[in-house]
Amino acid sequence: MLLVLCPLLVLAQTNNYVLTGKVGKLSAPAKAYLIFPAVNHVDSVVIKNGVFEFKGKLQNYYVARLVINEKGSGYKRPAKVSYMSFYIEPGTTKITSPDSLSNAKVTAGKLNADNELLKADFLPYQKRMSSLMDEFFPAPKEKKDSKEWNDEYTRRYNALHRMPDTIYLSFVAAHPNSLFSLFALEQYAGPAPDLAKVETIFNTLSEQVRTGKDGRQYAGKLAVTKRTNAGVLAPDFTEPDTAGKPVSLHDYKGKNVLVDFWASWCASCRAENPNVLKAYNKYKAKGFNVLGVSMDEAEAKDKWIKAIRANKVTWTQVSDLKGWENVAGKLYGIEAILQNFLISPDGKIVARNIRGEELQKKLAEIFSAAVN
Repeated sequence: MLLVLCPLLVLAQTNNYVLTGKVGKLSAPAKAYLIFPAVNHVDSVVIKNGVFEFKGKLQNYYVARLVINEKGSGYKRPAKVSYMSFYIEPGTTKITSPDSLSNAKVTAGKLNADNELLKADFLPYQKRMSSLMDEFFPAPKEKKDSKEWNDEYTRRYNALHRMPDTIYLSFVAAHPNSLFSLFALEQYAGPAPDLAKVETIFNTLSEQVRTGKDGRQYAGKLAVTKRTNAGVLAPDFTEPDTAGKPVSLHDYKGKNVLVDFWASWCASCRAENPNVLKAYNKYKAKGFNVLGVSMDEAEAKDKWIKAIRANKVTWTQVSDLKGWENVAGKLYGIEAILQNFLISPDGKIVARNIRGEELQKKLAEIFSAAVN
């Protein structure tokens, strides 16, 4: 699961690869499928006495997925398949297991070795989280209804929930020369990184990691974060509203405006909407505005408009309907939603990603100061 989240590692070179496997004693019609999701590559071979082999040529290193289907009927669900993820590297990669892919061991180069190290670091966390879940689900209703029990359980859960950040940071500190440290940093930072912390950690990585293609790409993301940080002038943009009329951020100059990135399919965005609506209704007479920017795609325009009506909002909604390629989204570095930016009358970003009570408190602070 960790590996699948890691971005594609692009290291320009061409090399042959061989993937050999020995998994149990499966034979025809059982098949093994090798998939490179990033380039839509799929290959398959028949398994003979548990043995299979793939050969090919690499343009880059790729995250790969190996799927085994005992009936040989394909690699997609609802077919009953087992699967695992790893890295295809130049040279020979070996996958071995006495029975199934869930117990498979990968023998290959440094990328897979570092991946195994990080997975090993996560094992204690996974065991503790699993134990906590095993404690919660069978608990009787009267216990779950107890405030004392819930408070204690929540305290333990929240403490454990913070553990991955510690694991990622420890891995980065111990492996500054590893590309997986860059991945660990990205997971720690999330889609809206704390720039001061993350830049400092990024600079502890080796020059080779920082100046490689993936390192330069992440440095670019941090640069986007820097230009959308609190205190800087908000990047201007223009996109069409639901009727096709162009609307620009600079149209809101002299007003407090919340630029709200969302999509019709985003459940968390829709769940937050009542809170934004509450804030809008409370402060719109004092000059508070909301500008919704949808990350929907062109084929979902009807769903976008339907969601606006269902949300019962009256503020302006815009979108170029390009999905994740939305111009405003790219400008603000949006790679996940929900996200928002509160912008002051002078066009500067006041805060980002404030929701729930935090949004209500910030607006109360702003408009209380304006009265005083």
